Amino acid sequence: MDLFDLDTYFSRIVPLKAVQNVMLRSAMAAVAANQIGQMMANHSPLEDLQHLLPFVGEDGVLQHTDWFYKAANYYDRGISYLRIFLQRWLSDTNNEGFTAHASRYNDPRSLSEPNNSATLSVSPRKRRRISRTQSSDGADMEALVAAISVFSLYESLDNFAEDWSQHLDGFKALLESKILPQAALSVPRPRANPFISMKAGRAAFWNFARADYLAAYVNHSKTRLDPDNLTMWKAAGLPVMDDGTLNYYNDPSTPINAVVSYQPGDREDLVSCTLIWIVLRTMNFIAPQEDGTGSTAGTPRVFDSPATQIKTGSDPGTPGAVQTRIVRWKHLRRQLEDWYDNLPFTFQPYAIAAAGAQQPSDLLPDGRPRFARLFFSVPMCAAALQLYHFAQILLLLNQPVDEQDARHPANRLRMFRQVAEESEHHSRQICGIALGKPPPAVSRQMVHSLYLAGSCFEEKEDRTVVLELLDNIAKETGCPTAHRIRDLKEQWRWEDDAVREIA
Repeated sequence: MDLFDLDTYFSRIVPLKAVQNVMLRSAMAAVAANQIGQMMANHSPLEDLQHLLPFVGEDGVLQHTDWFYKAANYYDRGISYLRIFLQRWLSDTNNEGFTAHASRYNDPRSLSEPNNSATLSVSPRKRRRISRTQSSDGADMEALVAAISVFSLYESLDNFAEDWSQHLDGFKALLESKILPQAALSVPRPRANPFISMKAGRAAFWNFARADYLAAYVNHSKTRLDPDNLTMWKAAGLPVMDDGTLNYYNDPSTPINAVVSYQPGDREDLVSCTLIWIVLRTMNFIAPQEDGTGSTAGTPRVFDSPATQIKTGSDPGTPGAVQTRIVRWKHLRRQLEDWYDNLPFTFQPYAIAAAGAQQPSDLLPDGRPRFARLFFSVPMCAAALQLYHFAQILLLLNQPVDEQDARHPANRLRMFRQVAEESEHHSRQICGIALGKPPPAVSRQMVHSLYLAGSCFEEKEDRTVVLELLDNIAKETGCPTAHRIRDLKEQWRWEDDAVREIA
């Protein structure tokens, strides 16, 4: 959760708040138990679980504990306390924007059936204690924001369905009604009875923004946050100008037409969060557009069949819409390229090593190794760069087609070759970052990037490496990757026997 936050709010501050807040403590315990359960489900050897010894025991006796059951119990308990916390919100006329989403947590059906009786049996004394100690100060609001963030993480660990979407919807309402309005106030603010600290608000916002682009990609939908609402993004700390230009400082040497520029001393988290904003804009560009606008015309999407693309591109009255999308596409590509070209030096790998070639098939036709291992001193930089390559591939696969140019077969073939070559380059960079064995927090973020990279590869040897990387992520982090591996095999029309032959 702190991957893009140098202040490490969630790992440094939230555990201390959880000591005196049972709602937050239960949410964190649910995530921890779920994580342990996923690690155990992968049958990892005990020597690979040294960091879990306090939980599983040195003799491994607790390996047989039903950790998923424990996680569900902790989750239901935390949700029950969250409902108690939110009861007073439902009667507060100042929270009308949040009431509809908060009511979800007050519906007993939102909890799993086997544990409802246990989670609802909260004694009156406990209810009074929560109401008294969790008054409407900044302390309890920060606990609420942190708890909903952790609950959202719990849902995203192995569930991209309705529950996770509902958490994100509720959190968006909380951001819009409570966090961002306060962040937008002029500084300095009165410090008496603070509602929520700026550090907590921004940490929660950017953590939500990362979840938002993932949800949009998985669900093939638009983002919940509006990247064009510049007032909101300024309040969250994004250094964006009124015209949408990203600029951190006024340097005479900066080109007048630059859309992104950095100072060498810029914080890595500020630079990385800037990329998240560009990625959110990218997700909205590739998302299915509303019918009637004609804005999808001429844009072959990665999720469309060739027949759909031909039909969409041949609809009459769409040249203007196609040109508009071409302009948007070029602007997004330029923003990504400027972001990359102006990165601080800390985003450079400190070492590059060729992946070991055991046999001739491990080399490219020109004799170079298929992959290079990239090692980074700052995990955040590795995570940001793999996200950059991920966004570049998405834009390449969703490049709008100018029908005037596409009429010439040579131009069309040239575009296809360029897309294939550039996509393969970015895919190899993603695999190189994964081969550098980044920390688990980074590896978990790479599942979708590796999946997209695997979709771009044509050679069996390249595809095999992607499958091995996804399998290693599951073993080392507990992150479920089986569904992505299965999808790739179906795309490639591979059978398990064929995979074993290559391995």
